[in-house]
Amino acid sequence: MPLGLWKSKWEIYREEMQELREETRDLRGDYDHEVAESRLFNRELLIRLEKTYANLGATLERMGDQIDHNTEEVKAQTQAILRLVDRFEDKNGKPPV
Repeated sequence: MPLGLWKSKWEIYREEMQELREETRDLRGDYDHEVAESRLFNRELLIRLEKTYANLGATLERMGDQIDHNTEEVKAQTQAILRLVDRFEDKNGKPPV
């Protein structure tokens, strides 16, 4: 067999390495694309969470104010009922018959 038709081990190795480089380059490109998408997704998620927590904080503050207002109203109504009950009690502190 003529030697020109045979590939040397070095040529075979070089061709295999070239194929591996191309495959690695393609995989690296896919990996970089996935990492970029993940970063974008995480950034958007953090922005949404920040808005949610800000809205939640404002809502809780308003609810606290409303609870304080309702508590004051309940106290006032309770006092009014107690004054009304006091008017109908007899002299011994018993309810009217």
